[in-house]
Amino acid sequence: MPEGDQAVQRPIRILLADDHLLFLDCLHLTLELNERMLVMERATTGHEVLHLCERCKPDILLLDLVMPGPPPAELVTRLRAQEADLKILVLTAHYDNDRVQALISAGVNGYILKEESLLTLHEAIIAVMEGEPWFSQRALHTVVTAQQASSRGPGPPLFTDRERQVIQLLQGGLTNNHIAEKLAISPRTVSYHLRNIYDKLGVETPREAIVRLVQLDLDDNQMMNDER
Repeated sequence: MPEGDQAVQRPIRILLADDHLLFLDCLHLTLELNERMLVMERATTGHEVLHLCERCKPDILLLDLVMPGPPPAELVTRLRAQEADLKILVLTAHYDNDRVQALISAGVNGYILKEESLLTLHEAIIAVMEGEPWFSQRALHTVVTAQQASSRGPGPPLFTDRERQVIQLLQGGLTNNHIAEKLAISPRTVSYHLRNIYDKLGVETPREAIVRLVQLDLDDNQMMNDER
């Protein structure tokens, strides 16, 4: 097998960090049912996380926030200085605004709530590994603040009726092909509208667009463009 193919096939190396052993056991077993994923080690304290990340060099850390050791934001900051290429996906039940904001500032790649499904967790791991941010919708809503309102500049972006339809379906988790079927248009036309939406939002991917739309917190009237 060519070297490039071997790199593609290598499983995602995961470090699990949670101080609830029953949850840790269940998560370990269920993640390894996915052949793309390999749990390398498990940590139950922040200090173990620092040690194991340095020793094992995982691709991604699934990090609970309530563990013995350094505070979460401090831990993430130290990890960023220690392992620049490490992907950090927070997996927690907590989503208060101060906590989420601090971790985003510290440099986490994603923030997923324990109430999500296992399938969603798998999707989040893969998305983060591919360089995309992944944030649970409930966590995202906590980061809509006055600072974000000031970042809108002269006004929020305006969208055509069709673009607003595409946005609604995109936020519902539909793929380009499914959006095309729903709107009775071609996938190529969907791609065209998405490109315009991304340009107006200043993003490059569907996940970034969803994050930005939640940050802007626009209603239908604010998104309305006079164009028909």
